Amino acid sequence: MFKKICLTLLISGYLFEASNASIASYNKVCKAHDRDCRLASNLQIAFPYIADGIPELGMPPAEPMKFENVTLQHEDFKLVLLNMDVISLKKCKFLDFNQNEVESTFKFTLDCPLKASGKYRFLGKIFIFDVDNEGDFTIQTDSVKTTFDIKAEETQGTDGKKYWNLLGYNYSFDLEKIHIGLDNLFSGDIEPNNPFFTFFNKNWSSSSIEIGKPIADISTQYFFEVLQTFFLRVPIDQLVY
Repeated sequence: MFKKICLTLLISGYLFEASNASIASYNKVCKAHDRDCRLASNLQIAFPYIADGIPELGMPPAEPMKFENVTLQHEDFKLVLLNMDVISLKKCKFLDFNQNEVESTFKFTLDCPLKASGKYRFLGKIFIFDVDNEGDFTIQTDSVKTTFDIKAEETQGTDGKKYWNLLGYNYSFDLEKIHIGLDNLFSGDIEPNNPFFTFFNKNWSSSSIEIGKPIADISTQYFFEVLQTFFLRVPIDQLVY
C-alpha cells in the first residue's frame, strides 16, 4: 500500500490527500517565495479533483465536457458535431506559469491530451465524391498546447479573505497530429477497405488546426469558466500556500 501524504492545497478547510504514485509525474519543488511555482503546483494537484467535481465548493464534475452542434467548416465541406463529450482536464500539465502582479495577469501554457466522441453530420464534397452522411465520431490527440493570457483582479469575499476574479482571456494553441474517425462517412460505392478511404483517414492532419479551432474555442471558454469558479471559491492565500 502506498503511503498517504498530505497535499498542500487547502480548500475551504478541506485537505486533499493523494498517494505518492498519483503525483509522481508532477514532482516539482518550489522555493519558499516562488508564488508562481506554488500556484502552478497547487492547480496541477487540483485538476483531477476539479474534473471529478468538488461538492464542498459547490463545483459539479467538469468532465466530460458536453457540447452540441459544433460546426467545423472547411472550404469543401461542413462537419457538424451534433453532440460531443470531451475528456482532457485530468491529464493536463503546466509547462510554464507567470503572474504579472503589476498588470494583474496570469500567463501559462497547458499541455493536454484530448479525447472526444459523439454523433456527427457531414455535408459536402471530398475530392470527386458528394457526401451527405451521419454517424458516430471519435477525435483524439496526444497533445494540445494552449497558452492562456488571463486578466484578473483581487476581490474581497464576504469572509474577509481575498480572492482572484478572472475577468477575461486570450489564447493560442498548437495541435499535434489529430486522429478523427467518422463511422459511416462513405457508403455505397466506397468500401472501408478502399485505398481512397485509407488515404483520406490518414490525411486529416493536413487540416488539423483549421478543423481543431472550433473545438479549441469552446473548450478554452469552458476551461476558463471552470477556473473562474474555482478561483472565486478558494482564497488567494490558500492557492499560493
